[in-house]
Amino acid sequence: MTDFKVGQLVIYKNGDMVEIGKIKSLKEEGAFVYYHSGSTAAFTNYSLLLPIINDYCIKKDILGGVQA
Repeated sequence: MTDFKVGQLVIYKNGDMVEIGKIKSLKEEGAFVYYHSGSTAAFTNYSLLLPIINDYCIKKDILGGVQA
């Protein structure tokens, strides 16, 4: 497994583009990640995810439809 945690904000690197996501659940090869305010999460390989180390600075988000 990895050092990622459920609820953690991450960056998904897709070629020249990036998206912010929130981890819904962890699996052996990757994580299910919310990339929008809906309740559907997309499976993403860990190799494409980067942790956001200063995510404590983000006070609110609505990823996954739940405000944090």
